[in-house]
Formats: sequence, C-alpha cells, structure tokens
Amino acid sequence: MNVDISSIAEENHRYAVHLATVQNVISYKKSSYNIADISFEREPFEAVDFWRNISLSAEILLKACLLKHHMAFFKKRAHSEYGEKVSAVTNK
Repeated sequence: MNVDISSIAEENHRYAVHLATVQNVISYKKSSYNIADISFEREPFEAVDFWRNISLSAEILLKACLLKHHMAFFKKRAHSEYGEKVSAVTNK
C-alpha cells in the first residue's frame, strides 16, 4: 500500500486553520488570523482546549511551511542507521 503525501503541505495548512478556528476564538479570513469578538462566557476547560489546539495548530503550520519550501527538517542522527521500515499494518 502506497500513501500519497504530495499534497501534505496543503493538507497540514488546512488542518492547522481548522484547529486554530474550531472554537471560534480566532477567525481566519484572506490568509490572516484575527481574534474574534467573544461576547459570551466560556467554561474554564475551554481555555485548556483552546491553548492545546492553538499550540498544535502553530506546530502543524510551521511544518507545512517547511514542507512547502522544501526545507529538510528530518535529519539522520550521527553514527546511527535507520532500522527496517515498519508499517502499522505489519507492526504488532
């Protein structure tokens, strides 16, 4: 089974926007993020959810940018070899 990752940068960008805007605290229009006008009170746990989502969104957005601009951010460790490739289907 082959996995096509040719559009992973675009998919990461879409997912990052989704995570950042899912709670309607931040909006995304015309390639720009804006803090939304929140006129109602939120539960305390929603703040934790928001910060988790926004942090993950920033990480995914950074990786999307690195992939789009062909930056090699996956590096092989010095003096070590990659092991055999394992897929989730064959890895118990």
